Amino acid sequence: MDGTYNEILIDMYFNLHLVYLYTDIVFTDEDREDEMKLYDELESSGILERILDKIPDEEYNTLMDYLKAMRKEISSYKHSAAAMVQKLIVDLPKNAEAAAKIVEDFNPEKYREVVDFAQHANGNRPIPFKQN
Repeated sequence: MDGTYNEILIDMYFNLHLVYLYTDIVFTDEDREDEMKLYDELESSGILERILDKIPDEEYNTLMDYLKAMRKEISSYKHSAAAMVQKLIVDLPKNAEAAAKIVEDFNPEKYREVVDFAQHANGNRPIPFKQN
């Protein structure tokens, strides 16, 4: 994920996964297909609160601290030069492929038509193109 973290979703997934790990409740693939709905059902029924109440505070807080530390570590890495270089390496083949497709699909005739149209719209005066 690029960007910021959604604190509500972090909380939801954290607590939902504690239910998965700390109970022997069997959830079907269909149940887990929509985890937001599953979480809502567990929370509104009071089951989630009863399960979380059984986890000792120290243990819960240790796990939450670990999650926060991981989030901070990941966030720091995502803003580092190493992450930017890695993203460039990962994105380079996709971008090169897209550029090759643009070149492949380039039609000089259509480009000429666009330039002619622009000149006509400009009172038949030449269109100044910026040179690099």
